[in-house]
Amino acid sequence: MIYSSLLYIYGFLPLALLIFYAVPKKHREAVLLVLSGVFCASFSLYYLIFMAVYVLLNYTMCRITEYLKSKKSIAEVAMASTVILDITVLFSFRAPYMSWFAGMIRAPEGIYAVGISLFTLSAIGTLVDVYKGNEKAEKNIIRYALYIMFFPRLFIGPVMRYSTFRKAMAHPQTGAAQVGKGLAVFVKGLAKKVILADTLFMLYTAVYASDDTKVPAVSAILGIAAYLLGIYFEMSGLADMGAGTSLCFGYRFHECFRYPIFSKRINYYAMRWNTPVVMWFKRYILWPLTISAKSGFARGVVFLFAWALTGFWYTFDLSGVAAGIFLGAAILIENRLRSRNTLRITGVVYTLIISGMSALIFSQESLHGFFREIGSLIGMDGLADSSSLYMLKEYTLLLIAAAFFSSGISKNLAGKVKKLKAAEKLSLVIPAAVLVMLVLCTALMASGGRSDQLFIKL
Repeated sequence: MIYSSLLYIYGFLPLALLIFYAVPKKHREAVLLVLSGVFCASFSLYYLIFMAVYVLLNYTMCRITEYLKSKKSIAEVAMASTVILDITVLFSFRAPYMSWFAGMIRAPEGIYAVGISLFTLSAIGTLVDVYKGNEKAEKNIIRYALYIMFFPRLFIGPVMRYSTFRKAMAHPQTGAAQVGKGLAVFVKGLAKKVILADTLFMLYTAVYASDDTKVPAVSAILGIAAYLLGIYFEMSGLADMGAGTSLCFGYRFHECFRYPIFSKRINYYAMRWNTPVVMWFKRYILWPLTISAKSGFARGVVFLFAWALTGFWYTFDLSGVAAGIFLGAAILIENRLRSRNTLRITGVVYTLIISGMSALIFSQESLHGFFREIGSLIGMDGLADSSSLYMLKEYTLLLIAAAFFSSGISKNLAGKVKKLKAAEKLSLVIPAAVLVMLVLCTALMASGGRSDQLFIKL
């Protein structure tokens, strides 16, 4: 059961809201934990058991690490051993070559710990912060368990420090107005996923559906555009659905995606794409290693290493590492060129080229596949064929709409509309527009749309 499923939209979410608002405020955190447990159990009972063990282990080790902080060497061992175990478990689910670990713990075949890439970062970050004395270990196990398991955060986060989560939990803003705002955000994310991401996925698979390895240049360009825009709308759509659900329960978290694709600089693009994850790798990997780097060359190597890890985190294979290094190198080069005022070309153009190339690397399973795609892009397999022209005809409007809604122009227009004299009257139309969008998405899912299809599983 993912956010863009009919069971979640018309079953789990309405029932969860009814239960949440029916119980007294002092019991609502416990209710949210129970609801999160039910959400986890919807994938499998094994997943729920795994989450319970994972939470108990990390909660206990946080408390032990804080208790032993006066004995630094022992606390360091406790912290390091837990981090290693968390990473091992993460690898066992994400990396194919760690399948032996799943067999060792007798995990059912095909089981996947949904969101493990995200809550592992949260758990490790909190443990490190407790060890350094930047955070106090949470004594309330219900709150800690909710920090890891809170169902609106499972799919796409945001990854956050425990202090940020604690503040959000301390001052929830509940009520009908919050539910209305949350549902509007949720439906916006649902439209991103069902209307845009799922259709872009169809275009991407259509480009590579043929057994023929030759891909004309037009088809290759369409494929890269579909992949880049599709993965953006899928991830930002799930993030909006999670954020909207959180708002319904009174919790507002940081925005994950801030219209990265049409940024004016590569650095802006990188920072706006799943910002909490980028900040995690900066805080816990890049900055600590940079302190020990003595020379500019060493700092550059550390910077590339941090971006390699960031790319690897998404895919757990060499394509992610290569994409991360490519993006990191592009940022370093951009910083050097901009400091010398040698960049004359419009920033949006070269950022689009770099982001497209990184998406191309990211999508490939091998180096051979990458060079084959480069050959297709430069026309080695021809400029176009009948299939290319058909896809161009069928999907041009979709790509234009996707580019528009990923550029932030729509957000700027909405901001200007709010300043108009007729803004109050226009605001009355929003509920109707949200309802129409929900009906449209429901119709698409009910007619056989693949709302459960994911470009990437985190």
